Parts: sequence; structure tokens; C-alpha cells
Amino acid sequence: MALDIGKLGAWERNLETGEVTGTSICKMCFGLPPDASLTFEALQGMIHPSDADRLDQAVAFSLKTRTDFQIEHRVIRIDGRLGRVLVRGAAVYDDHGRPIRLVGVVQDLTERERIKDELSLAQRRQEFLSKLSDQIGNEDDPFKIIETSARNLAQFLKVDSSGYGEIFEDRDLVVVEREWSKGLLSNEGRVEKISDLPPNF
Repeated sequence: MALDIGKLGAWERNLETGEVTGTSICKMCFGLPPDASLTFEALQGMIHPSDADRLDQAVAFSLKTRTDFQIEHRVIRIDGRLGRVLVRGAAVYDDHGRPIRLVGVVQDLTERERIKDELSLAQRRQEFLSKLSDQIGNEDDPFKIIETSARNLAQFLKVDSSGYGEIFEDRDLVVVEREWSKGLLSNEGRVEKISDLPPNF
């Protein structure tokens, strides 16, 4: 009941048989249904490849030093979405001092990370708008305003080029009026047919 209130999933791995068990919340942290069966191989396959070695090292160090381990890592859920979990655990030893089981808890941090990312993006947007306002606030030349806006937008989005174009739907045309490009060929003055552009353009 305490684990449920704290939204913590409990798990256990038998080091002798390889059997893995977990509560329904534990399975949900990995994007699995509550009645899903667990295997060590399946869980290993869900760990983000860039985090797998770090997790293995944390567990190995825990066993070597007989200490608890705690690590955050990303998981690739069965629906393909990326999640983040915090795993805490420790080994249980037999009378001869051999580790026979790993037990611990897991907590889903995905929502926390999403909120952090949204706050960071909101702050970056505010800084972008403030910087842009300072740069074009007293500018009268509309083309200078467009060029400055395109440059700042490309830097904000971390892309190599950004531009402004006018759309003439009745003529099926897009005319690129101004563009900022990071050392690439310029599209400025380019005319494109709307019907030839990618669907999500």
C-alpha cells in the first residue's frame, strides 16, 4: 500500500535462476501491462542502448562493494515512446556471502522530465523573444527585420537555415523573399510550386 501511494514499483531478480518479478506499477514504469510476464532479457532490451553499460556498471559496483545502487536511465517502451526511470536496489546474500537476489524499487520520472523540458523550452522562448525584440525594436527596414528574425529563429531552432516566403495559392507558388543560411547555398529568391512541396512543409 505504501509503495502504491508513493507510485513506486517493487521488483526482484533471482541471480541463480534469472527469474524476474515485479509489481503492476513496476511494469507500468516500463510501459508494460499489469499482467505482463517479466524476463531479464526483455527488460534489458528496453533499456536505452546509451544507458545500458552505465546501469551494468552500477549493479557490478554494488555487488563488489556490497552497497546499494541508485541510477536514472532511459527506457524504450513497447509502444516506442521514450521514458525515464529511477531504479534503486541492493543484493541479498546467502550464508556464504554469495549474492543470490537483487531487490529494489523503480519510479517513473517521465512526467517530471517532460515538465522540466517544457519549462526549459518556455525559458528559451522568452529569451529568444526578448533578444529579437532588442534587435529589431528600432529597425524600420522590413527586409532587415525579416533577415534578423530568420537568423535568430534558425539559431533558436538549431537549424542551418531559416527564411521567409510569400505564398500565392491562386498561382500555386511560394516565393522565398529573405533567408539566413549557415554557410549553405541560399534559397533567397527561389520560387517553388506549392504542389511540389512535401506534405508537412
